[in-house]
Amino acid sequence: MFAPIPLPQNIFAAMPRDMLSRPQQIRAEAEDAAFMIPAAARLHKRYPALRMPVAIFGGADDKIVDVEVHSVRLHEDVQHSTLSVLPGAGHMVHYAVSEEIELVVRDMARAGKTTGELRVAAS
Repeated sequence: MFAPIPLPQNIFAAMPRDMLSRPQQIRAEAEDAAFMIPAAARLHKRYPALRMPVAIFGGADDKIVDVEVHSVRLHEDVQHSTLSVLPGAGHMVHYAVSEEIELVVRDMARAGKTTGELRVAAS
């Protein structure tokens, strides 16, 4: 999940090992995965209607999902989006470049305050 960056040292403080192997947790993650594709297919038609800025981040070295298939396609479908595909980041891109993501979210929030809108979406 984290490759190519190393596993964060404090990951098990945030997500204890026992949680990862609990039957309830495994079932919940399986349900999320099962519902994700139909939900994305259903919502895909609405992406062009989005009017707020959307920042999309993808890890160039993601081994879980294909950046071209997911992030690039989403960027093409969402008119007001920016796309950052980051070398050296994998699936957990938000761990690899958390400071950059925070800056983008703060900038978008600031821009929203000046226009009277505060709608921020990041993926």
